[in-house]
Amino acid sequence: GAIIETNAVFRRDQVDPVYAGPMEGNIQALTMRHVINQQNTLRAARECDRDLAWTTFINDPLMSKIEYRDGEKLFDQMLRAQKKYLPKGWKMD
Repeated sequence: GAIIETNAVFRRDQVDPVYAGPMEGNIQALTMRHVINQQNTLRAARECDRDLAWTTFINDPLMSKIEYRDGEKLFDQMLRAQKKYLPKGWKMD
């Protein structure tokens, strides 16, 4: 049920997606990690769940080379920077 970005042909006043067919199993496996992270990010924000937000943040493939403590600092900085967009029930610490 996820929408995956794909190629498209752009013309004046028209954008046509290029259908790539069903996703192969190995590509689907790579994609699902991102789909689950995006779903969990939204759920964490709506439910003001800092723990879920943290585990989702650290689960992102781009975080694989980041030291745990550096990840915590980066996460806290990100939350503070996005505070005005989060629900009022969100706890910063």
